[in-house]
Amino acid sequence: MNTRVGLVIVAMMMMGREPADACINPMRIAKDQAVAVIARAESLIADGQYPAALTELGGAEPVFVYGWLQYEVRDEVLQRKLELLAATAALRTGGAHTPHARDTLEDLLSMDAENPVLIARVAEARVATAFDERDRAAALAALTDLAQRDLMPDAESYAVLARLRLADHDDVGATAAHARCAAMARRPAICADLARPPTAAAPAAAAAAPAVATLAKVTPARPVKAARRGAARRPR
Repeated sequence: MNTRVGLVIVAMMMMGREPADACINPMRIAKDQAVAVIARAESLIADGQYPAALTELGGAEPVFVYGWLQYEVRDEVLQRKLELLAATAALRTGGAHTPHARDTLEDLLSMDAENPVLIARVAEARVATAFDERDRAAALAALTDLAQRDLMPDAESYAVLARLRLADHDDVGATAAHARCAAMARRPAICADLARPPTAAAPAAAAAAPAVATLAKVTPARPVKAARRGAARRPR
C-alpha cells in the first residue's frame, strides 16, 4: 500500500511540472514554419492586434513568465526576428509586459547597434517605461536623428516623436512628425491624437505653419509608469 501511494505522489509531482516545462522549452520549428509565423505576427501587428500577435508568438501569459516564445528556429536571423516581433507586440500591449519588452529590445540593439528598427523600438520602450528624464531625452534624440536621416521605420515611430515634441511645446516639430506619421500609417488611429493648435502667445508659429491650427488639441499621453526593472530576462 505504501509503495502504491508513493508512486501516485511521484506521478502527481511529475504532472505538476509539465506545464512549466512546456513553457520553458519552446517548440523547435523549421525555417519555413518560422517564416509563416513571422508573416502572421507582422500582419497582426500592422493591424494593431498586439495581444493577438503576442499570443501567436507565445508571449502571452502564462508563457510570458518563462520566456517570450513558444517557438525557436535554428536560424539566428529568424530567431531575432521572432524576438523583435514578440517584444514589439508586448510593448504595445502594455502592462506588465513593458519592462520585459524593453530589456529584450535593448539586448537586440546591443547586437545590432545601427539597426534603425531596433533604435526606434528602444526609443519607444524608453518612453513607455520612462524611468526618468534621461530616458525621454535619449528617446527624443534617437528618433530625431533617425528622422533627420530619413530612417524612421514606421508611422508608430513618428507618432512617438510627435508626442515627445508636443510635450516640449514644439508645435511646428510635432506637426512635421504628425504629417510623416499620417503619410506612412496603415491605420488612421496611429496618428489621430498627435497635434494641437498653437497657443495665442505664438502667432508667428501659426503663420509659419497654418496647418497646425486645423489639428485637434489634445493632452499629450502620459508615459506608462512601468514596474521597477529587474524582471526575468528571456532564457539564453
